[in-house]
Amino acid sequence: RGYAEDLPFDDNSFNHSCLFTTLEFVADPKKSLEEAFRVAKDRVFIGVLNRYAIKGVQRRIQGFFGKGIYAKARFFSLWELKTMVRDLVGDVPVTWRSICLFPDTPGTMSFSPDTWPLARRMPFGTFVGMVVTLKPRFRVRPLALPYPSESRYKESLTGFAAQSGKKMHKDS
Repeated sequence: RGYAEDLPFDDNSFNHSCLFTTLEFVADPKKSLEEAFRVAKDRVFIGVLNRYAIKGVQRRIQGFFGKGIYAKARFFSLWELKTMVRDLVGDVPVTWRSICLFPDTPGTMSFSPDTWPLARRMPFGTFVGMVVTLKPRFRVRPLALPYPSESRYKESLTGFAAQSGKKMHKDS
């Protein structure tokens, strides 16, 4: 168990990490993304509720006037998310899609434009999904290397090193 801002895992522990509707509800979204990038080796999947979607505006108004789940939520736009990703991991491949949810009349068959390729690339969709492909990187934490004790080295000294070592011990 842990917090998104401080994950209890080693660097590069997982092939993928996922943050679906997480960034909206954490105290520090940038730190959460940084931790997701740290523990993932290959890809990070990010899903957010779009700030500029009609449903997003409705949720913000609902949170402003009510005490629901959206009262303390922070919504992101596609551009804000891309900027945070670029600030944290640099110029890496990023792909994104969105989904537009349209109202449906109960009991009727409706035609959904969500299947159109153009609708999926619309930056004003209700939900934005992003895949960040990470570049390979090295571990950032130093490794503890075991080394033999000094007494082992003193016994194996020969030649000039052994003579100078004896002189040093006689002088002191």
